[in-house]
Amino acid sequence: MLVMNYEFKRGFFFVRLSGKIDKYNYDSFMIELDNIIIKTGLNKIVININNVKNMSNEYIDKILNYIKKCSKKNILIFICDSNTIIGDTEILKINCEREVYNYI
Repeated sequence: MLVMNYEFKRGFFFVRLSGKIDKYNYDSFMIELDNIIIKTGLNKIVININNVKNMSNEYIDKILNYIKKCSKKNILIFICDSNTIIGDTEILKINCEREVYNYI
């Protein structure tokens, strides 16, 4: 089960994920995130995966590709990953959410 919590704070939209990302919930998560971006026009987002307990490389790659597509649309997305799951150097990666304010 994937739990998604959202918060808008100081110009950033935080998406905090916990649980498991798999074939049963990945698509619904991405659709929900897309709808939020389209309806609100948010362009500074932090996806926090610190509390994701189980995610295969397939879904890590899908999230990274989504972030790269968004960056081409001038949407700034950081991935918060203190567990060092993400190793892609093209992605803006932070270890804790407070670090995002260093980029303002």
